[in-house]
Amino acid sequence: MNELRKLLADHTLPVWRRCELFLERLAAPSGPIYFVMPNQIGDAHLFCNGVGTAVGGYAYPSLDRLLRPPLERAKRWRGPGLAMIVANQVAGQRTSLERRLLTGIHELAHLILFLPQPWLPDRGHSAAAPAAARQQSAISVISASLDRYARDGAISREAPYALHEFDFIRVALHGLMRAQKLGFQTGDERLVCAGEIYGLSPQENYVAAFGAEFERLAEVPLVGLSLEEPSAAAVDLWLADVRAWKQKQRSDEP
Repeated sequence: MNELRKLLADHTLPVWRRCELFLERLAAPSGPIYFVMPNQIGDAHLFCNGVGTAVGGYAYPSLDRLLRPPLERAKRWRGPGLAMIVANQVAGQRTSLERRLLTGIHELAHLILFLPQPWLPDRGHSAAAPAAARQQSAISVISASLDRYARDGAISREAPYALHEFDFIRVALHGLMRAQKLGFQTGDERLVCAGEIYGLSPQENYVAAFGAEFERLAEVPLVGLSLEEPSAAAVDLWLADVRAWKQKQRSDEP
């Protein structure tokens, strides 16, 4: 129960390494996770302009390759993997360990969705799919179609929830629930996911809507969630939020 709490309290390890182990425990990736803070790399603005000012973190698929030289100099390079840059201070204020880890969960959700998703060719990955995966079509397409619905039409490309749609919310909240189950305590900090900042219902509403799904899918790798049927209540909440935002945009048009 206190597995992650003990890890995070292990001051024999540097903060960045504790954060990496924390995220690797949640995601069980096939390669390493690199948790890098701007003060650990030279010319940080070349990789993450804005991190530490208005932005708490940044991640994209090729970031590990771009960070390889400074990671090698620091003897941290362990091969290709998932990389993120997370601010150790924002707007001049030093961030807590809890805030950095929550930002790590947020960025991890982005990185997981950048990975080849099980039989989701519309994400730009191979259309070839094993028969067992094709049998999951009725389930998988639910999640994919939600993304298409959210991004459909010019009006939605500027939506405040862009890149933080249903799939993102689902992976991020599953990551948070798993971390808390293993003893992670957020204190006064909150995961940046759903809520007013994205023009969506409060995060608590989504947690309640997913409900029993967190326990039902607790053993499913985060990258495999797209093959599992999502909570109907969460789907309904998401679609209601998207419709509400689109309706507001139409009513605001001159």
